[in-house]
Amino acid sequence: MFKDKTTKTMAYILGVVLVVLAVGGYQYSKEVREENRQFDYFLNHLYSSVDSSIGRIDYMLKEKPEDEDLVAAVRLLDEDLLKANTVLHSARTFINMEIYNTYFFLDATNFLYGITSSGEFTFKLPPISEDGHLGEKEIAILETLRDYMNGTKEAMYSDETMQEDPELTVNKMNEILETHLTQDKVGIYRESLK
Repeated sequence: MFKDKTTKTMAYILGVVLVVLAVGGYQYSKEVREENRQFDYFLNHLYSSVDSSIGRIDYMLKEKPEDEDLVAAVRLLDEDLLKANTVLHSARTFINMEIYNTYFFLDATNFLYGITSSGEFTFKLPPISEDGHLGEKEIAILETLRDYMNGTKEAMYSDETMQEDPELTVNKMNEILETHLTQDKVGIYRESLK
């Protein structure tokens, strides 16, 4: 009699443990799928923002807008750069703290509205649209920004999807960011002088 009771109790406990493990395993796999889905959204939005920023710069370099058209083009580029910055920092905050932290996009926006740098390397640049047209320095800076972002876009690109590579991991994305988007305002300016 005691043996039957023990067997029933053990079977009951084993059943409860199995149910708890099944529910826990399901919840865990659901969380992993959700994290992967959010990372995929991050990759898509970052790629899109970088691509859009490149397109805005290409337009400015090709069409050389003037006066109010230049002001509008600068504003649109600023929006795209800030969007890329927001996407990157939101992903770091809400998806994975290991995503590399870069201020490239914020530094890039500084060039649009004028920038002063003091220290080892001192320079002062007026806003891009200040005189109503793109000068040689502004063109060089825009080309430099575009080149950095093109490197990022190409590294994220997949021939299979014809956009961002869905197989990118946090480590691979960090490698891309560290390779292409580590320049600060001084580094960007120096590169534009070459």
